Amino acid sequence: MSGGPRRYLDNHFRLQSSVHPGEILKAELEEGGASPASSARQIGVPANRISQIPSGKCAVTGDSSLRFGHWFGMDPQFWLNLQT
Repeated sequence: MSGGPRRYLDNHFRLQSSVHPGEILKAELEEGGASPASSARQIGVPANRISQIPSGKCAVTGDSSLRFGHWFGMDPQFWLNLQT
């Protein structure tokens, strides 16, 4: 899934000033055909964390950003920057 979030941003949100990290996470899961539960198992977090981020019920924490950064092969700061 390397580079996916950047591609998503480029294709879908050129004119928006901010994008919720849940939108990107949801798109990446859909693109990769991964469920929140299987993704959660792969990165070692509770499934509800992955399912609540796209719905806006849970923010991206420092821990989540580190895990997403590793999983997507990108700088974890990307996810934290989206949160602000």
